[in-house]
Amino acid sequence: MFTEYSMHIGSVLEVVLFSFALGDRISIIKKEKEDAQRQAIENLHKADKLKDEFLANTSHELRTPLNGIIGLVEALLDGASGSLPQKAVSSLSMISSSGRRLSNLVNDILDYSKLRHREIELRKRTFDLQPVADAVLRLFRPLLGKKNLKLINAVRPRECILFADEDRVQQILLNLVGNAIKFTDEGTVVVAAVRLEDLVEISIEDTGIGIPESAHERIFESFEQLDGSISRTYGGTGLGLSLARQLVQLHGGELRLHSKVGEGSKFFFTLPAGERGALSEEEPNTLRLESLKEDASFAIEAEVATESTADRYFSILAGNKEYDRALVHVVDDDMVNLQVLEDHLSIHNYDVEKSISGEDALYKINNGRIPDLVLLDIMMPRMSGYEVAAELRKDFSLFDLPIMMLTAKNRVDDMIEGFMQGANDYLTKPFHKNELLARVKTLVTLKTAVKENKRLFSIDKEFEVARRILQTAIPEGVPVLSSIDIAVKYIPMESVGGDYYDFHITGEGKIGVFISDVSGHGISAALIAAMVKIAFSTMDGIAEMPGKLLTEMNTMLMGNLSGHFLTAAYFSLDTDTRKLRYARAGHEPLVIHRRRTNEFLKYLPRGRAMGIVKTCNHEVIELTVVPSDRIILYTDGIIEAMNPRGDMFGSRRFMELVMGNVGVSAKELTDLILGQLFKWTGRSRSLDDDFSLVVVDIK
Repeated sequence: MFTEYSMHIGSVLEVVLFSFALGDRISIIKKEKEDAQRQAIENLHKADKLKDEFLANTSHELRTPLNGIIGLVEALLDGASGSLPQKAVSSLSMISSSGRRLSNLVNDILDYSKLRHREIELRKRTFDLQPVADAVLRLFRPLLGKKNLKLINAVRPRECILFADEDRVQQILLNLVGNAIKFTDEGTVVVAAVRLEDLVEISIEDTGIGIPESAHERIFESFEQLDGSISRTYGGTGLGLSLARQLVQLHGGELRLHSKVGEGSKFFFTLPAGERGALSEEEPNTLRLESLKEDASFAIEAEVATESTADRYFSILAGNKEYDRALVHVVDDDMVNLQVLEDHLSIHNYDVEKSISGEDALYKINNGRIPDLVLLDIMMPRMSGYEVAAELRKDFSLFDLPIMMLTAKNRVDDMIEGFMQGANDYLTKPFHKNELLARVKTLVTLKTAVKENKRLFSIDKEFEVARRILQTAIPEGVPVLSSIDIAVKYIPMESVGGDYYDFHITGEGKIGVFISDVSGHGISAALIAAMVKIAFSTMDGIAEMPGKLLTEMNTMLMGNLSGHFLTAAYFSLDTDTRKLRYARAGHEPLVIHRRRTNEFLKYLPRGRAMGIVKTCNHEVIELTVVPSDRIILYTDGIIEAMNPRGDMFGSRRFMELVMGNVGVSAKELTDLILGQLFKWTGRSRSLDDDFSLVVVDIK
């Protein structure tokens, strides 16, 4: 039987053995999967812990300089350096207030981190709730402004006694009452309390906008806000309600919410009750409240100052005064930012108009003096800077009313969106004062030149205006690096073309060199060259990626070139590694004169000119340069220069001229080439096209 059925028995044994093997393999895979999941969970826990530690450590480190800033400012306000002018006192008060606001945010972040790690120790004692609630409401009353809102303390003296940490109870009430006031424009905000055996239930009820039921739990999550858009009406970090709930829970209580949209909100929380007999006669702790009162008084002073500024503005308009100085209209919802910008601009002889919202700015511009420049914040309540720019572009062109975006949003996508909505320039915060003033000067010159051009009738005057625009765009000097020698020669044509060059210093020993040529001539070409300067200046974040830089510039400029186009070339060079990366947009080739062997090398990566198609890619080539190499970028005004017989100077003569002067310096070479062109064309001052030449010698 064994012999007869041996094949079947063998097959059965094979199946059994395969089953054991498969089961063993499944067990191994399951174990590997469980190990991988466990490792992933451990890594997530480690990353979460590292994040919290970084947050806490950074917040701690911020406290020291903040304390120094606030302390020094308060010493100056107290007369440590003698009496100060009223304007200086006002500015120092703003610095102090801003420091305290940041300090309070740091404290909230530290408390958040401590609560995550259960490191907060409550210092419980018996105290009366009524004076604490009264102090919190008195703090907020000056901040109501023009709101038709009443703050009511319905807690009776010595009726609701707590056994809790008074500082933390203040913090809970500050967050909840502040939240209620923020979302309530009229009606009441009531703080009430009732004794429930061993607990006291405290409520904060408002008649505000209410909260959708679907969001009742979400608003208590850390860094969570119902509206996170750039034009949200109500600001904040989203930490307040989360901290309040966690502090209540730390006391053993519970925080609940009852709210309907349009009917207001009511927050309830419970805390341990205390005994009247153990009640201390001490006054409530007011240290935290006093620091916030200073912020409150500052806010009221700032609001009054804004109203008086507006009154002065309209009274001046009524007098039909002739304005000699340029007017810059600054739009920002932060009073400190408005004051800082006004101080910077006023010192340099600009008239400044301020608006605290987009609607306010549009009303003033449409009903008063049209500014020469608008400085526009992006993240503002109700109406974002993007929306304000789009509204202004309905009535004013890029040249009639320049707009510069000032914002903390620094992603390339944000910059592109700004340009798409009609911005001329984009500057991220924090910015350097000199950079701000330089860009303001460029844009005001642009506006002034356009305004002047409308009154000019002669061609010579038009070219004079174009030259003035180009003078503000072309760099005044060249970067100085120990490992390279840079020389530039730029001569505009008689009727002014649109050549432009510029540089990015991207790090220690790293430089980017840019050159472009706008089609056409006169004011239109000069204005576009100024726009090219603005677009290029925003590209420092990607200055080591030539292809991406040219692509992003094309996206920003597309649609604003008014029928023009431009060619451009850009290379980035690391002088330590001598690695060079190069891309071009329909421009003349990059030339390297390898002086060691007297070779003339040309590089022509693929790339379409800017302003023709919206989406284009630019090929990037990478190469290594050696000491004594000479890198040359130029515009077509050199090779297309014609003599009286109509013959072009051409690439061959240009190559021979470069190779025949191996031993001269970069500056001497630029002078030599210009001299030869003047000789070739028979001219002595200008050419038929712009002459732009950038020479970089590797040492």
